Amino acid sequence: MVRAEDRNDVADGVMLITLDRPERRNAVDHATLLGLLDAQASAADARVVVLTGSPPAFSAGADLHGVDEGVFAADLGRVLRGFTTLQAPVVAAIDGPALGAGAQLAAVCDLRVATPDSIVGVPAARLGLVVDHWTVERLTREFGWPVARSMLLAAQTYRGEELH
Repeated sequence: MVRAEDRNDVADGVMLITLDRPERRNAVDHATLLGLLDAQASAADARVVVLTGSPPAFSAGADLHGVDEGVFAADLGRVLRGFTTLQAPVVAAIDGPALGAGAQLAAVCDLRVATPDSIVGVPAARLGLVVDHWTVERLTREFGWPVARSMLLAAQTYRGEELH
């Protein structure tokens, strides 16, 4: 589930989008992706968009339970690219884990603010999964080659204070 102000509720130009599945540590399922696409469509009047997660996590990754992985991957790609095309700057407010799809969401934001103990990483290598080329390029651009390599090849995680 995604909580977002609608077009008429953007307070002082700030649109807050909250991943709200705390029982699943805000893991992104297909319904969440559709909610994010709707929120992006409602962001036209925002001067800034803030993306965050309900405690205890920003997002613990993808929740692929009961979904068609091809459809999920295509919609995830639409969501990620959608954040990069918004007119307003997008800020990731990270408190807790931002793993896998959560790290991908953080990487597409224009600015990331994280609590010192937040964890960011892509555990795909540990799970035997492949990350798409667009995500590799984005992680590299946003975090630099050394960090992106460690995340993608060794499933290394980084604390918020390590990613200045």
